[in-house]
Amino acid sequence: MKKKHFFLLIMLLLLAGVTIYRATSPPPPFLEEEHLLINKTLNQLYFYRGNYIPETYKVASGKTPDLTPEGWFTIINKNKDPGGGEKVQENPFGSRWMGLNIPNHEDGLKYGIHGTNEPESIGTFASGGCIRMENREVEELYQKVKINTPVFIYSEGPVTRRLLALFDNLF
Repeated sequence: MKKKHFFLLIMLLLLAGVTIYRATSPPPPFLEEEHLLINKTLNQLYFYRGNYIPETYKVASGKTPDLTPEGWFTIINKNKDPGGGEKVQENPFGSRWMGLNIPNHEDGLKYGIHGTNEPESIGTFASGGCIRMENREVEELYQKVKINTPVFIYSEGPVTRRLLALFDNLF
């Protein structure tokens, strides 16, 4: 996706009424670097490397839409075995944690992308606000994602879906 196309997509999403909370870091002007997009409506995480087709992962997001914040954030910390060495099967955070700088929780300890001991929850609305992934997949992503990787979390509405479809047809 070219720079101008991505910028156009973000503008269309804003015009379509996508709720975006103010994040502590501004969105990158052009995302030629690695970045994550998380679609809460579809419970999908997309890992982009520049303009290449993304790698896609199923995730679980908040039980209710308000639990998982939306907007631009960054990965600010990473932790292997975040439960303090507990067995992965007993650890609700799974085998990996990637903390997000959510406003009023800028330390990356409250909200993050992490594994789970409830793999059946993946693809559903089940978390207290974090983004859950299967442990095998979060370990794979953990190896690829760096500190300061941009993350955009959003929801779709009917207008947003139509605009995204129009955008795909244009380019």
